Amino acid sequence: MAGQPRTFQSKKQNKAVVFIGVAAIIAILVFILISYAINTFRIYTVVPDYLRYVIACVVGLASGALASIAAKQTIIVIDEESFTYTKGKKVEKYPLDSFAGTNVVRNYMNGAYTGSTRYIRFKTPDYKIRQIEIPFEEKDYSDIVSLIKKNNANSISEEEKEEIREAFEGERRINIPRDELLKSFSKSRKARAAFSIITLVISLTVCIASYILMDIWCFLAMLVMFGLLGPTLAIAIFLYGRKESIAAMKSTPSLFTAGPDSISFDDDVIPASAISGIVATPPSYNSTGKDYEFRKVVITDNSGVDHTYYFGKTLKGNKKMSLKEYTGVVTLLEIWSFSNNIEFRQDLG
Repeated sequence: MAGQPRTFQSKKQNKAVVFIGVAAIIAILVFILISYAINTFRIYTVVPDYLRYVIACVVGLASGALASIAAKQTIIVIDEESFTYTKGKKVEKYPLDSFAGTNVVRNYMNGAYTGSTRYIRFKTPDYKIRQIEIPFEEKDYSDIVSLIKKNNANSISEEEKEEIREAFEGERRINIPRDELLKSFSKSRKARAAFSIITLVISLTVCIASYILMDIWCFLAMLVMFGLLGPTLAIAIFLYGRKESIAAMKSTPSLFTAGPDSISFDDDVIPASAISGIVATPPSYNSTGKDYEFRKVVITDNSGVDHTYYFGKTLKGNKKMSLKEYTGVVTLLEIWSFSNNIEFRQDLG
C-alpha cells in the first residue's frame, strides 16, 4: 500500500428515492391489511371509509422518513496505522493493533439462507470489545480484514520477522485422524441413503393404498402429493452433499507438514515459490453456509489452479466430523505464509 490509505464505501443512496419508495410500498401494504381486516370482521359500517386512507398514508410517510434517515453511506478508510469508520456524522477511529478479530452471522428464514451480517472487532481503551457492522459483500469484507492484517504485519520489526522465519528451519507436522473422519462420513452417507429409501417406500405405499381404498380424485391427489413429491424429496436427500462428500473423502490428508520453503499434504509437496495465495475456512466459524459446511484449505498456484484439501466439517455439523487439529493447521499455515511472503486469507463468507 506504500503509505497510501485505501477507502471502502457503500453505495450512496438518494434519500428522496428511498423516502418515496418505502412510503409508497408501506402505505399500499397497510391499506390492503386494513381493508382485509375491516371486511373480515365486518366493521365497515362503523369505521369511516376515509380512515383506512389516512392510516395508510401516515404509516407510509413515517416509514419513509425513518428509512431515509437510516440510509447513511458507510465509509471505511484504512491506512498503515488506523481504521476509520464513518457513517453519516458518526466517526470512529481505531489503531490497527487493537484489531480483535471478525464475526460473521449467517441469517436464515424458514431454513433458507438470506444473507450474512459481517462484523469487525476492535479493543477499546477501556478494555471492551467494539463490534462494528460492515455492510459490504464478502470480497470487500475479506479485503478489509486482509489489509488490516497485512498492515499489522508490516509494523513488525525485521528482527521479529527473522525470528518467525527461523522457526521454520525444521519441519512442523500435524497428524490428521483421516480414517476416523472417513468412517463418520461413511456412516452419514449410509444414514442419508436409508432415509431416502424409507421416504420412497412410504410414498409408494400411500399411493398404492389410495388407489385401492379411495376414489379416482382422491387417488390423483395422493399421487401428486406423494407419488411426485415423495420421490423428489428422496432423491434430494440422497444427493444432498454427495458430490462434496466424495471430494472430501478423496482429498482429506492424513498429514500436514510445513517446512522452511514448502508445505505438503501427505505426498503433495508444494514449494512456496509456486504458491500465489492461500484461503482457509476460519476454524472458529460455526457455519460458512457454503459447500455444505466443509472446512477447506485452498492453495492457488502461480498458474491460477486451485488445489483443495478438506478437514472435516464446521462445528455446526456433526461433531464427529469436526477435526480439532484443524485450528493448528490454519495457525501454522498463516505463520508459514507470512514467513514466505505469501498472501493468506480466511474465507469470510
